Amino acid sequence: MARILVVDDEVDMLETTAYNLERVGHAVVRAGSAFEALDRLAAVTPDLIISDVMMPGMDGLAFCVEVRRRPATALTPFLFVTARGQAGDKYAGLRAGADDYITKPFDLADLMARVDGRLQHRALTATMERDLESARRRWRDSAEPADLVAARREQERIADQLHVAGYVQYRVPEAAPEILRGKVAELEQRFPALADLRARSLVGEAPAFLRRFEDILVAAASPDPTLIIGETGTGKTAVAEAIFALGPRAGRRFRTINCSELASGDPTIAAGKLFGYGRNSGLPNLPRDGQPGLLEECEGGVLFLDEIGDLPRQAQTLLLLPLEGRAFQPAVGTGAPRTVNVKFVCATNRDLPEEVKAGRFPRDLYERLAGQVVRLPPLRERPGDVAVLARHILREAQPDGAVPALADQALRALEAFSWPGNVRELRRVLRQAFERARLNGRRAVGLAELGEGPWQPPPSAPGSDPGPPALAEAAAAVGTPPASPASGDTLRAVVQRGVSEREAAEILALRATRFRVGEAEAMLGYSSKSRTFSHRLRGLSFKALALTGFDPDAAAELLAGDDSALRAIVARRLRALLESVAARLDEPEERLFENLLIEHRRYVLDVVARLRQNRRSKDAS
Repeated sequence: MARILVVDDEVDMLETTAYNLERVGHAVVRAGSAFEALDRLAAVTPDLIISDVMMPGMDGLAFCVEVRRRPATALTPFLFVTARGQAGDKYAGLRAGADDYITKPFDLADLMARVDGRLQHRALTATMERDLESARRRWRDSAEPADLVAARREQERIADQLHVAGYVQYRVPEAAPEILRGKVAELEQRFPALADLRARSLVGEAPAFLRRFEDILVAAASPDPTLIIGETGTGKTAVAEAIFALGPRAGRRFRTINCSELASGDPTIAAGKLFGYGRNSGLPNLPRDGQPGLLEECEGGVLFLDEIGDLPRQAQTLLLLPLEGRAFQPAVGTGAPRTVNVKFVCATNRDLPEEVKAGRFPRDLYERLAGQVVRLPPLRERPGDVAVLARHILREAQPDGAVPALADQALRALEAFSWPGNVRELRRVLRQAFERARLNGRRAVGLAELGEGPWQPPPSAPGSDPGPPALAEAAAAVGTPPASPASGDTLRAVVQRGVSEREAAEILALRATRFRVGEAEAMLGYSSKSRTFSHRLRGLSFKALALTGFDPDAAAELLAGDDSALRAIVARRLRALLESVAARLDEPEERLFENLLIEHRRYVLDVVARLRQNRRSKDAS
């Protein structure tokens, strides 16, 4: 029936447990110690593991941690059987990764019921894992955009089920950048129009950006309305045009309506522009028999409603019917009901779910608009794309000649800035810089050509001390002037603790200023208005906790160095951060990710998973 590994240093108990399992048909692999069990796992992958806790050499807790560390057994059901039945021991076993816990002497029927339950649970999830892989293969093999919709929804359905079953890793898979790039390259081969759009308007290689292309293709193939959410300047219009070009309506009419402009005029006139004017409207300069609106003019095509959050309330109410394909009346005057065959694409820079909660946007309209949702990351969450976009923008500025070079110092300054205006702001700055360089006869865009702005490093005071080599290294990494450090660590020494060079530079700046964020921000050349460094520090705190086994004291040592007083302060802050997340465990993960870079979000998930495990252990008691 199942292959079960039983581990116990007491021979009598080992044989008793094995005999009763074999009696009902299970195949049992015996091990008299944790070390012997690990040797068995090298040759056999069991369906279930039953282990004692108190064993010489390596105890059951350490054995369980090692089992969970190995990919082949990471999801294998694990049952502890032990003579120690105190609550603290039970919690320790569950924290180590065990699924269940039974105390000696145990009732045989109780043991067999727990074994059967765990095996059934694992069989169910194994079936769902196979179904998920099958859905992924169908996605990879689909030849038409429409096939992506069914495969994508099947993946999401199974992933949700696995998530409910306790397998968190299925809910938020994090593909490596090279895998994402290969996936997008495959999509470009299957859909040539996508390759053309990637070269012209959808430029970027960051994982946060690459993940959106599947969403775009699914939205293009689906007849449902699509909602594009992103900050100003993130490229919402380019995505709307891509959805049109990649969908079955390509070549038909594509109309763009700026809802902010409609909101600035008479609400009745605005509604009439969209839904048409009937007979006897009473409005000047209109035919007596009425005039069709933009919805009818766009028949068979795509209507792009930009900044849908600004649409006047009267027009919001009228929009409910055509969004569902139902008949609607002219907004002004009288006339027969009419229906339209239009694909609706809407965009907004607002957080519409929050607007709905606050009562500033109607829920029924939001539910209809959000048939497909594409969320665009801000530029600060895709810092690696600054260089890619910069070269693309400069190539656009000089289409018929040699592409101007971008000096390394200028590039580092651009990458350190948070770009609240996103790609649109970056394009404006670089176009102006290109014109300055051309006016002065320079072939490269340097720091001077960028002009005045927060990306320029603050001037050093006359005669200031450049500081010791440790912080000089850190300053060089981000292109900023150095200051005196509070720790003797070098940039390289901090990087060896598991952080990136940029993060190491930030850590050294924090130590140098004794965690005065404003001073560290100025040292690093970050904008105080955009709160870039505050957001980065929060993400870095999560990363430090994950790198140090969720130990606030060890994480504080990583961040604060050898200054004991500073370490104590940082440790208190980290504990407060853990407490704040523990109080929000039932909120959507997107809320916990707020303002965090993609590179830091997986560490939040690590913290959330650990806290949820702790909560389950407490509830089980």
